[in-house]
Amino acid sequence: MVISISEIKKEKPVSSKKNRIEPFAVADENSFDDLLKKLDEDEIKIIVQLYVIKRGKRVTNIKGFTDQEKMESIAHELKKTIGTGGTAKNGMIVLQGDHRSKVTEFLLTKGYSRESIEVI
Repeated sequence: MVISISEIKKEKPVSSKKNRIEPFAVADENSFDDLLKKLDEDEIKIIVQLYVIKRGKRVTNIKGFTDQEKMESIAHELKKTIGTGGTAKNGMIVLQGDHRSKVTEFLLTKGYSRESIEVI
């Protein structure tokens, strides 16, 4: 079997500018990461729970946030709106006192659906 040199050489594909696809072209305003974050927010399950700690003191725990920065900003707004102390650590917001109904109302005004908020 004999193979000629012309068969071995690869021909360059003919490309025109109108049919050309740029590998790093900017698609639109929403990148893939933004879409994934939005999907995560749609499927988020926030749990608002009351705990009784030492000497009968009550704290409200809010957990289920995926984005640390967003959780911290929500914690700051919650503390300011309700007028209580608290912290945001380890994926959880802890507020001093029993504020389950106020937290639920606040999260609803922030755009979270009632189905994604579970109050215990």
